[in-house]
Amino acid sequence: MRFNRYTGMAFAGLLTLGLAACEEGVPRVVEMSQNDNGTRTFLAQAVQKGPILVSFFPRNVAATGFEERTIEVMNDNAAQPVKTIFTSNRGQAWDQVQVIYWFGAPKSRSGRDLCGGPAPDISERDGKEIKIIGVLCQGNKLEAEAHGWIASDTAAEDEPYRQLIGSFTKALFKPPITRN
Repeated sequence: MRFNRYTGMAFAGLLTLGLAACEEGVPRVVEMSQNDNGTRTFLAQAVQKGPILVSFFPRNVAATGFEERTIEVMNDNAAQPVKTIFTSNRGQAWDQVQVIYWFGAPKSRSGRDLCGGPAPDISERDGKEIKIIGVLCQGNKLEAEAHGWIASDTAAEDEPYRQLIGSFTKALFKPPITRN
């Protein structure tokens, strides 16, 4: 490839876009781990076995509207023949698989202990943005983990929150990894 001033300007433009996506307050999700066999099959299994339980920490998240909005957005992004793939109602849920969201996770923490471990007892906000960890668990086994960040003043009905949860859904439920 030959580089000229147009190539350089195009590269600079792409670099600027990439850096803008990393700015604080911009919703973003990073995949941290994934089962190589894929996790998307859990969505199809939920059609047959019942919806996947979605839990939230701290527990007061439900009172702020985030629980209801999260379930709605995840169901919209599941792309399955039935509408209810996810639920926060433990009595309706398929008991083998669950998604857990930890709102206000400390910067240095991962979600590894959320599957089968004790409920997190801390929540942090740095004033500008909030870190959310999402994990997909099969029993006590971690199947997928993603971390997301969003402006701390974002409301559940705001478009950036819908985008964030859509990205979490795609990050947690992936096809198998193929290696060449």
